[in-house]
Amino acid sequence: MSKQKKRPNTFHHYVPQCYLRQFGFPKNCHNKKDYFVYAFDKQTGKTYPKSVDDVCGKYFFYKLSFNTSQNANVDELYLETYYFAKRIETELSRLLVFMEKHLTATIADNCNGLCLPKMVKQYLAKQLVIQFLRHPNIREYDFKLIDDIDSQVRGFITRNNLQETPGAKELLNGSDKFYEDATFTHAMLSFMNEDLISLMMNALADNIWIYHYSPNGDFFASDNPVHVTPHYKGEVRQTLMGLNQYGAEVSWTLNPYFTLSIYDKEYFANMAKYNDAIIPCTEDELRHYNIIRYGCAKKYVFSKSQNFEHANVCFQINQLLHIQ
Repeated sequence: MSKQKKRPNTFHHYVPQCYLRQFGFPKNCHNKKDYFVYAFDKQTGKTYPKSVDDVCGKYFFYKLSFNTSQNANVDELYLETYYFAKRIETELSRLLVFMEKHLTATIADNCNGLCLPKMVKQYLAKQLVIQFLRHPNIREYDFKLIDDIDSQVRGFITRNNLQETPGAKELLNGSDKFYEDATFTHAMLSFMNEDLISLMMNALADNIWIYHYSPNGDFFASDNPVHVTPHYKGEVRQTLMGLNQYGAEVSWTLNPYFTLSIYDKEYFANMAKYNDAIIPCTEDELRHYNIIRYGCAKKYVFSKSQNFEHANVCFQINQLLHIQ
């Protein structure tokens, strides 16, 4: 990474800095905004401090095209500087502080669970959903879906010699408009699609919530924070992009001490008695969740405690198996 200082609002974080700072440390006591995180690089197996400014982002990832910004009468950086910075991430920051405070207090009071009001669960689930949807993986997913549909339409028209049919030309070129502004397409199909977000957050809020607790703060974070683990091994219809499918466990590390796992209430019906429970992790459970973080990370996992034992094991195994 170049040492040259970035111009403001050019490097767009797809994982918010307010989230990453929970796993980091200030560069010095006089500058609380200049945060670093201890990062494990999956490509090299090396550990080093990285500025929060320099990880989990892409240059101009949320920049709108000139035409889109003109038609909507907004700045090209509207999503980065207003929608995320002033709306979504402001709310996320407050929620993360709220969750840390109340989970820590619950542990201190020797209580076994944190029963949140339904509305608070919905707010937190909404943030989980937006984090899931704003990620580059979902942009890739959206455009693969567009390409698959486009290929089927083209194939149907060609096989049936319908090229001269009224409207066929528009259909054959139908996907082009989606590529004219990839950011806008991504936004409308996912993280700004209020109907989709509402369905996802309400489904998650109605499932079984369990908070796994690491007393030493050894949970990893990663550059891909939300993970879906499919526990049912049979054929299953993917529901809401996997977040609410049968047998799913959706996990999200809230901070170094707590990981939220949301379990499908039908498949895991026998776990309903543990809903809202705070459960101290065994070493095996901690390893399980850290391996999940490592596996779904694009490049980095982060550890506030600098305990990268599980990441080192994963790296060594992958090297032996020639897996990146």
